[in-house]
Amino acid sequence: MSKVLLVANADSPLLVDRVQMAAEGPHEVVWYSESAQRPIADCRVYHYRKFLPLGPLNKLCATFFFLYVYWRERPDILHIHWALFFPLVLRRRWKNLMVSVMGSDVNLPGRFGSRRFFARLAFARAVVITSKSASMDQAIQRLKGKTARIRRFTWGVGEEFFSAKQRRDQVLDKFGIAQDAMVFFSPRAMQALYRIPDIVSSFLAFAAEQPNAYLILAGMNPALAVRAEIDAMLASSELAGRVLRLEQLDKSGMIDCYAAADVVISYAGHDGMPQSLYEAMAVGCFPIFTNLPCYHELLIQQENALLCDNDEPQSILRMFELYRDHYYGDRVQQVVSVNRNIIQQLAARTVEQKRLWALYDELLETGRKP
Repeated sequence: MSKVLLVANADSPLLVDRVQMAAEGPHEVVWYSESAQRPIADCRVYHYRKFLPLGPLNKLCATFFFLYVYWRERPDILHIHWALFFPLVLRRRWKNLMVSVMGSDVNLPGRFGSRRFFARLAFARAVVITSKSASMDQAIQRLKGKTARIRRFTWGVGEEFFSAKQRRDQVLDKFGIAQDAMVFFSPRAMQALYRIPDIVSSFLAFAAEQPNAYLILAGMNPALAVRAEIDAMLASSELAGRVLRLEQLDKSGMIDCYAAADVVISYAGHDGMPQSLYEAMAVGCFPIFTNLPCYHELLIQQENALLCDNDEPQSILRMFELYRDHYYGDRVQQVVSVNRNIIQQLAARTVEQKRLWALYDELLETGRKP
């Protein structure tokens, strides 16, 4: 049996699901994760738990541990779920290296251009690069990722997302939110890139005039500065009780939040094609996102979504008001039905899973040895 060594962060429910997609197939999967949360899976797991007091030494220790894992397992395929993986620097050739790109890998330069450097290096060593959208294809090509190596994957959305709204009343009861509430959900990590404080500030202004409005905040991978800014904002607001802050969410926790939400709000400064957008559309949540070119493949302003100005946080409040005045109620059902159909055709999990297994088979037949 062929062996796939998967590198993916167990703190991300999206990456956990990708590992599961691979592990359910005919190949032996070994999972390597650098994360606070230990991976839970049926496959063999190697976990490097980051020890914060080590500071920069964490990266060095993790690199030695990964090299040990690679030497011990000797995989037939090395599949990495981000381009910025430091150990790739240490060898020019890896056996059947497959790199699945994240939006931040190719859209942000990093300090002194470090992100672009590591992305170019990963692309040069990869046999296959997976991308989720045309805009990501273009970003990869700008960083000298050869077109012939790029394969399009959406990674799929499972049936449990399409049926999630059937449990809305039950989830609202669990969260202590009234059945007639207008619920917004921010699913992105609490990092500076996603500008969560701008969302909170706009929501508080909206909630002052909309007494049934609630905001659910996902709390994945919080940056200390971002969390402190939100803490201060809520501590000084009388409406803090209408902001539900959650900690690390697994897949079932994310589905609960989508089930409760009328709207999914994201105000990323840069992006690729986030899985949370596919999931929100599949569940039947109305998307309010940033007006970024990468989303235009799926979202059309004032047709199936509302798009905020990238350089004007005040536009978030305007989109909240536009949603309330023109979409909330009967009209929104037409929009979410269209969005569901788009995702059923574009991102069926069973189809994407079989395509992944087939790509592994192709690499084993035609791929590159170290």
